[in-house]
Amino acid sequence: MKKDEVNIGRYSALWKNRKINWALVAFITIFCVCFIFSCIRNVVEFYHDSRYYWEIAEPVVSEGFDILNFPETFRGYFYPVFLQIVRLVGEKLFGQGYWGLRLLSSGMIACFFARVLPDIFQKRIDGLRPCIRIIGVVIVVLYFWGDFLQYPLSDFPALFFLCCGIALLLQRKEKPGVIRFVTLGGQEYAFI
Repeated sequence: MKKDEVNIGRYSALWKNRKINWALVAFITIFCVCFIFSCIRNVVEFYHDSRYYWEIAEPVVSEGFDILNFPETFRGYFYPVFLQIVRLVGEKLFGQGYWGLRLLSSGMIACFFARVLPDIFQKRIDGLRPCIRIIGVVIVVLYFWGDFLQYPLSDFPALFFLCCGIALLLQRKEKPGVIRFVTLGGQEYAFI
């Protein structure tokens, strides 16, 4: 009997000493919450600007991939072409393009709240309380703007890329790096 108590004590000590990556827990939880919310809302048809972003880059991938087939427009090409690629992946994997958008949107929201915002405000999700707080913020955001986030509009991706660029600049590395340039460049030229 005493031997079992020692073994239980050893396992509980291992569990206590085990380090939990709370940022990853927050990311996975936020991703699941956003994806479930997206499935419940079940937006499958897009209107106005969201339809424009969803369909404008179809000529780019209609006969292979040719970026020069993008129609002349006053808006940027980066986000519509990226959406078209996401749409094609969704169609190939799930049969419908909007599933790719749901996965992308959920991933961007989860990354934004679990990684980018804490980096900007120099906070860490290092325990249960910060994890619950950030999940609570996401639930409030979904309550007020959840329907808005279900459409392929450029507002949230522009904010996402801008905040990613700010977070990367705040890391204060000596070399600017390719990721930092692409993030800021993608935000500035693709969405303005």
